[in-house]
Parts: sequence; C-alpha cells; structure tokens
Amino acid sequence: MLRQAILLLLFLPLVEARAEVRDSLSLLRLISYNVENLFDTEDDPETRDEEFTPEGRKQWTSARYRRKLGQIAQTIARASQEYWPGLICLVEVEGERCLDDLLAFTALGRQGYSYTMTHSADARGIDVALLYREPLLRLLERSEHEIPLPRGEAPTRNILRVSFALSSGPILHVFAMHWPSRRGGRRATASRRRAAALRTRELCDSLHQAWKGQEQHFVLMGDLNATAREVELREVLGSSLEPPLMLKDSLSTTGPRLYNLLSQAPEAGPRGTHFFSGVWYLFDQIIISESLLSPSSCLRYREGSARIYAGPELLAPDRLGRLRPRATYAGDHYLGGYSDHLPVLADLWLRPREKP
Repeated sequence: MLRQAILLLLFLPLVEARAEVRDSLSLLRLISYNVENLFDTEDDPETRDEEFTPEGRKQWTSARYRRKLGQIAQTIARASQEYWPGLICLVEVEGERCLDDLLAFTALGRQGYSYTMTHSADARGIDVALLYREPLLRLLERSEHEIPLPRGEAPTRNILRVSFALSSGPILHVFAMHWPSRRGGRRATASRRRAAALRTRELCDSLHQAWKGQEQHFVLMGDLNATAREVELREVLGSSLEPPLMLKDSLSTTGPRLYNLLSQAPEAGPRGTHFFSGVWYLFDQIIISESLLSPSSCLRYREGSARIYAGPELLAPDRLGRLRPRATYAGDHYLGGYSDHLPVLADLWLRPREKP
C-alpha cells in the first residue's frame, strides 16, 4: 500500500494535465509506440536485464522508472488529443509489471483498458503489448507465434495476434509486432525480417479463411524495422503502397489485401519515426486490410487520419542542431527523454449495422 501511495503522488503531476481526453463510441483510434526499453527495476534471473536495475550500467532507479511511465501516458494522451485510443500497441515492454504499473498509476488506468502481451524468448526479455478498451472491443481469442529463424540464430520477439468482436458486429484481427532489428546492417539482417513478413502473411491468410463468411478486418501495427517500400513489406507481406480499387469483386478470396497507411513520409515535420546516423526512417507502421476502405463496411478507415505524432516535448536537437526523438538514453548516459521513436496513429469509424 505504501509503494502504491508514493507512486500515485509522483505520477499525478505528469498525467492529470491531459486527463480530460474524451470517450467516443463511433471512433476507434489506433496508436503504435515503441517506448524504448520499458523495464521495471528488478532483475529477472531468466533474462539479460541487469543493466536496467539500480546497480546496473544504466542505473535504472525507481524514480527514472516512474518518470518513464508518466511520460508514456502523457504522450498517448497528447497524441490522442480529444479521444482516447481504442487500441494501443506498445513495443519494447519487459513484462506485466510494467503494464500493471502503467494502468495503476496513470490516467490510462481510468479509461477501461485491459491488456495482453507476448512472452518471447528474446534474450533481454523485450516483448510487445496490446492495450484495448472494453466494452468497445470484446476479446474473442489471442495467440502468439514465434518467427522461424535458421538454427543457431538468436530468437526474436513473437507476433501477437488478437481477435476482437465489435459492438456493431464485425470481427477485427489485430497484429502487434516488433520485427527483427537492423543491428549489423540492413542487408545482413534482411532475411530475419523476411521470415517475420512471411509468417505474418501466413497468419493473415489462415485467419481470413477461418472466419470466412463474416465481416472481418485486419490491422497490423508495430515497429517493423523496415520502411513501406522495402521488399519485406511490399512483396513478402504484400502491403500495397497505394489504396487498392474498391470494386465489388476486388476482395481477395485467399487472404486479405493489405494497404500501408504510412507509405509516404509527411511533407511537414519529421520525415520518419526513428532517427539514425542523420537519417529519418519510418519504421513504425499501421497496415490495414482493404476491407476497411469499403463504403459498405461497418468499420472504415477515416481517410487522411494516419499520422506521426511529433509534439515538441518528444524532440530535441543533436549536436548539429538537427531535431531527433528525445531518447531516454544515449548508450548508458541517461537523458531523461521519452523514447528514441515517435508514435503513429490512425482512426477507424465505427457505425451501427443497418437493420434489415
């Protein structure tokens, strides 16, 4: 009880400023955010998380952990503006305790969120979480899937798949993902992301067949460590750069046709979500099925709503004066920033099913 009381008092100044974000039964807002190493402060003997402890290299204290949780909640509230998201994909989360604390001690906990997350074999214990609002979304089933890699290669984060029923009737399949990193170079690691793309495509096709005959839609979110134009997304996953024509007979019979909502960098502001070696990369993606573009669908993409949130608090100049994400760490040096990624958002309209 004492720990909870202390945490609550410390969190209030950070999150109450945006606690007035409103509810909506007709709009389903999506947000995906790589939060950069959200670890609790305790050593897990089964993972290599020792650096994120008070005694570790990064001197990860309770005060820094509390600040980080408050910053995540603050970012989600500010990015969402007038409506709380219905779905939040969080990338680089250590475990359930982090999510429990996030919901217990920030304004997010008062918005009806539940969560599910992966339990991957990643050596550092990094996982992917999906927060969802009830009763807007009713969880039907969830599963997580390993990405098959060649023998001897280190395992990566699992793919999280969650299927929801919406109040108006359709089924929404959501994939929360953190594909293998580019550490070692893009070409040297491309085969790992190709394996992730292939596995994701197989899961989408299988689900599409299993729920055939019902109105169903797909949303894929997360840090894919690849841009929309790279082969892994465009050819292996089959994610289109342009909206497909919505003809009556155009929907795929073998699997969902996919469309990348963030295929082009914005004209104003940061040109991506991650800044590395002086270049912006748009790695954080929201991909939807063609069905969400159909005028007759009970759930439909709000045209033009996909965007990067780049609030001034999330950015800081580097030594050359170039704006980049205000990270929590630079190596082992604590900066106190929010994350080394920017969040992305998109909106879906939900309308009641017409009575016959």
